[in-house]
Amino acid sequence: DFADNPLVNWSVINGTGSATISSNGVLRAGNPGLVEVVARALDGSGVADTMELTITPPLVPVTSITLSTAGDLLELDAGSTLQCSASLLPSDATNSEILWSMVNETGTALVTADGLVTGVTDGTVEVIATAQDGSFVADTVQLTIMGAVVLVTHIVVSTAGGVTQMLTGEVLQYSA
Repeated sequence: DFADNPLVNWSVINGTGSATISSNGVLRAGNPGLVEVVARALDGSGVADTMELTITPPLVPVTSITLSTAGDLLELDAGSTLQCSASLLPSDATNSEILWSMVNETGTALVTADGLVTGVTDGTVEVIATAQDGSFVADTVQLTIMGAVVLVTHIVVSTAGGVTQMLTGEVLQYSA
């Protein structure tokens, strides 16, 4: 069924947010928060309906990341650690979370979720800091791991010719 006068009066009740609405129902969002949109019949019936609307601030994407290391070091000893950090722009980015990852090139290292790198074996590695806001903005730094200590895993003792007995006064060469 159609009303004789289908026109409505639009209005907004600002709550924690703000907005304005035109006479034909086009809403312009203001401050973030809650608003209530009201449509009231102009036929004198008093019929109205409301709808709650949440206004959110616009997303601010990361536009650049600058990765740095403590003391601007680019080398670390195997077994030692080096703290990496990432600076994001703009500073008011909506999501400033960073994903730390590692590419082991000729060497190996580990990186924590907080950017702490531990050198494992000699060579080069690449540390990567990637924005987690969907922008895929990233920066990298190449580190050199040095001085890996290779520990003895086993020793084999032998004698020349496999000799296991000798006479008093004789000389026998051992090798390990």
